[in-house]
Amino acid sequence: MAAAPALKHWRTTLERVEKFVSPLYFTDCNLRGRLFGASCPVAVLSSFLTPERLPYQEAVQRDFRPAQVGDSFGPTWWTCWFRVELTIPEAWVGQEVHLCWESDGEGLVWRDGEPVQGLTKEGEKTSYVLTDRLGERDPRSLTLYVEVACNGLLGAGKGSMIAAPDPEKMFQLSRAELAVFHRDVHMLLVDLELLLGIAKAQQLEWVKSRYPGLYSRIQEFACRGQFVPVGGTWVEMDGNLPSGEAMVRQFLQGQNFFLQEFGKMCSEFWLPDTFGYSAQLPQIMHGCGIRRFLTQKLSWNLVNSFPHHTFFWEGLDGSRVLVHFPPGDSYGMQGSVEEVLKTVANNRDKGRANHSAFLFGFGDGGGGPTQTMLDRLKRLSNTDGLPRLLLLNQFHDVVTGSCIQMVAEEAMCHYEDIRSHGNTLLSAAAAALCAGEPGPEGLLIVNTLPWKRIEVMALPKPGGAHSLALVTVPSMGYAPVPPPTSLQPLLPQQPVFVVQETDGSVTLDNGIIRVKLDPTGRLTSLVLVASGREAIAEGAVGNQFVLFDDVPLYWDAWDVMDYHLETRKPVLGQAGTLAVGTEGGLRGSAWFLLQISPNSRLSQEVVLDVGCPYVRFHTEVHWHEAHKFLKVEFPARVRSSQATYEIQFGHLQRPTHYNTSWDWARFEVWAHRWMDLSEHGFGLALLNDCKYGASVRGSILSLSLLRAPKAPDATADTGRHEFTYALMPHKGSFQDAGVIQAAYSLNFPLLALPAPSPAPATSWSAFSVSSPAVVLETVKQAESSPQRRSLVLRLYEAHGSHVDCWLHLSLPVQEAILCDLLERPDPAGHLTLRDNRLKLTFSPFQVLSLLLVLQPPPH
Repeated sequence: MAAAPALKHWRTTLERVEKFVSPLYFTDCNLRGRLFGASCPVAVLSSFLTPERLPYQEAVQRDFRPAQVGDSFGPTWWTCWFRVELTIPEAWVGQEVHLCWESDGEGLVWRDGEPVQGLTKEGEKTSYVLTDRLGERDPRSLTLYVEVACNGLLGAGKGSMIAAPDPEKMFQLSRAELAVFHRDVHMLLVDLELLLGIAKAQQLEWVKSRYPGLYSRIQEFACRGQFVPVGGTWVEMDGNLPSGEAMVRQFLQGQNFFLQEFGKMCSEFWLPDTFGYSAQLPQIMHGCGIRRFLTQKLSWNLVNSFPHHTFFWEGLDGSRVLVHFPPGDSYGMQGSVEEVLKTVANNRDKGRANHSAFLFGFGDGGGGPTQTMLDRLKRLSNTDGLPRLLLLNQFHDVVTGSCIQMVAEEAMCHYEDIRSHGNTLLSAAAAALCAGEPGPEGLLIVNTLPWKRIEVMALPKPGGAHSLALVTVPSMGYAPVPPPTSLQPLLPQQPVFVVQETDGSVTLDNGIIRVKLDPTGRLTSLVLVASGREAIAEGAVGNQFVLFDDVPLYWDAWDVMDYHLETRKPVLGQAGTLAVGTEGGLRGSAWFLLQISPNSRLSQEVVLDVGCPYVRFHTEVHWHEAHKFLKVEFPARVRSSQATYEIQFGHLQRPTHYNTSWDWARFEVWAHRWMDLSEHGFGLALLNDCKYGASVRGSILSLSLLRAPKAPDATADTGRHEFTYALMPHKGSFQDAGVIQAAYSLNFPLLALPAPSPAPATSWSAFSVSSPAVVLETVKQAESSPQRRSLVLRLYEAHGSHVDCWLHLSLPVQEAILCDLLERPDPAGHLTLRDNRLKLTFSPFQVLSLLLVLQPPPH
């Protein structure tokens, strides 16, 4: 007689399995508690502490002192080295033996002088396999070293992951022993976890929907097949702030590294975690041999869900790349059934794209996958009732402005080194430029931009003083200036007039624009003199500083929330603080002080130069706030539904209204050197030299100046800041009015260098371009340049138009060839040099790179 089938209640059964695999409950008798069998302490344990990051060879020579489980070590950012001497019991022959190690901090195991595995409780890596089967003749004694960094997987935040580091935090060693590992128990545990997940996320509904599989083989690694070089750039860069040339350098250095180390370049750009995406990235990718792009951060959108997961992205110039946005919404998945089913269910492009990526491992913090994750995914690849997985291992760590204090301080040191080396190179370059016909001693005025400039400069005088002079310098060249003592300030036909009224207001007028400031320094009028057109909205004031509360939901330094706009508070100054600075002639200015809060203050000089189409606002802020956001606003007498913002190698338009949720979500956007609000025939541009947050809502142009987050760096933005922004009213379009050139000029001042003796007698220009629509952005030495005889020039079309232009050269060029962004010559890209000119053709926003081979010097 057949036995009756067992009747099992579904909830009881599920909860029994949950407890049987639980790491918290019944570990004295469940599977989790049986992973390890017999154990014994390590034979000898010793350690030493150091504030330095020592190389292995140096560390092992240090004086190790006795240590034991339970010892504390630290503080934060120090390193503790442990010497672990092991003796494996004879009775464990034939068993798998692990070193079980649990400590705070991030550990690294060294064996025979080589790093072999990471150890971290946060990353669930708490054992190291000494041998998968102890043999009769295997050595029973060995010595390992464990290097433990005194920080967590994601830093050393005090109380939470993103909090500022706790400099006094101490760390503890809680386990250091040998143990027999039961591999069969581990395999059963993984199986039960997966079956439990299946029995729970919608199996029948999923099967009915006939989802396509997500599995494909992992590509063969560099040579054999286990590691896929992905990335394409030197670091996982931010997608908004770097300049176009900086982005090119990222790909140039990154792709060259991959080619050198792995024998091939990346065909995909891998940028899971970034804070935005430049519209010029597709063209830059194309120029570096990349046609595919993967990212994950779109899943962080707060207001709108991005509508696709696999799609073509068309850039500003029309270049297209295939983009994959993994539907699992994470680059740190652990291989659970729920995550796999979510990946399938979320995919918005099923039918068109039957595969998607599943990014597993401790991706944030660089922990990588655990053995358990790998075993889960191995089971999932061939389990009835589950889709089949594309498994990609993703390691991620990125340093942006949302970093800890130590990183910010190190970055400042790097910038100081760059400035120092840059000044040395500048002096050497000036000496090289002055190798021509001798002239009088004095100064050399250098123009690094590709157009002629006539500007007012403060030239140094003996004794540390300065004198103003109007100088003319050719495109990408220099002009000699006699010693300042012999200079006579030539007054142009229309000097700058400065008038202070009895009420304390000040007017600056250079015949191009007329600026009026109220007694507190706010802008009450900005008139384009030729047309009499007022740029400031009626009844409003510009240069209005405003303060907002800035308390995100959680990600303090990362997020700006829309509700901060509800806390707007104008910062009001006191009448009588405005005073005249420079009294007119070549330059006029006025300055004022402003108390932002009891803890923070601001001083500003408003400057207008002769012949200059914009007014500058030189600003110094002493900033000591917590969770505050400082902006400056300019209400414009301009009406338009679109504003224009500069990005890398071009510009794009964004709405000035909140008609849809997509519009509303862009309450704060990023821009580089300028933004512009124009109606037919007239516009107003706001330029700046170092700020990236911007917005135009209605007719109000707003520039974000300073924030004060407290995590992960409690000192972020605290201290003294200097920056300059400028306001430029213009007739016609911003292209025809020269806004792009004005913004470059603000960001790249003319350089006054001591001219080595003998100085040249005449001006000289290396390069110039015939069309104002084309910008010669970069001149650099080629990466592969025999005898330093090759240059690379990078040009782009900046107006959004088709244009032909001539590039004029003064250097002795032997050959001119078009090349890609990696400086690989185009076989069909040889250009004909005619009368020291090259003809170039551009489509809208196109970037062209040109390789110039110079003639050898005469013997």
